[in-house]
Amino acid sequence: MALFDVVIHHGGEFVRDKRVFYRGGVQTIVSGLEGNNWGVSDIENIVTSWGYEKKKFRVWGQYPEVFDEFFQVNEDHIAKEISGYSIGNKVHGHIYVEHNVLDITVKAYQPRCIDLDAGYNEEVEMFSSDDDGVKVVRFGSFYFCFEGCKKGFTTACRPFVGVDGCHLKTRYGDQLLISVGRDPNYQYFPLAFRVVETECKESWSWFMQLLMEDIGQDKRYVFISLMKLKKAH
Repeated sequence: MALFDVVIHHGGEFVRDKRVFYRGGVQTIVSGLEGNNWGVSDIENIVTSWGYEKKKFRVWGQYPEVFDEFFQVNEDHIAKEISGYSIGNKVHGHIYVEHNVLDITVKAYQPRCIDLDAGYNEEVEMFSSDDDGVKVVRFGSFYFCFEGCKKGFTTACRPFVGVDGCHLKTRYGDQLLISVGRDPNYQYFPLAFRVVETECKESWSWFMQLLMEDIGQDKRYVFISLMKLKKAH
């Protein structure tokens, strides 16, 4: 029976400073795991046993001896690749926990990062496909929120968020999703935006997830859309 050890990094956050890395938190070594029976549910059970809320985190893997890139561990065969790598190379496997995820069903191609240089939060979503045997990577969507806008909204603006979308009249088309606040002078306050291929439930869901992660959930907000549908979050 092949056994392996895994280091689970948790309680920290992903940050970007020229490269993406995991900052802070705790590193816990879990030993004597069975490689053949290792799966996503085993990882989730370990993480939730430490008091983290289920369905509020994503799990990422990395092979630090080979490259710095992170990949999402959301299927059993990916978890088994980590155990196989660990057993075959006689090294520890590495798992990283991304916390405070609002909707784990939304596809993510990289962990949400705090940018240390630029002073803003951004998320870029890329898609890959096979075109006649050639792997093609293309743009999917882009989210952007300035740190100054986020702090200005959370400290001085009213708990009101307006959201809307419009077409971009460029060569590549796409659509722009935007969110604005209302400052003490009743003027619009820019908050965040996202460029997407098409306006749909999935694109709005990811936009709202990232927006709520930026502005926080410690207070109630009123959202209003073009259809004048209001609800408190």
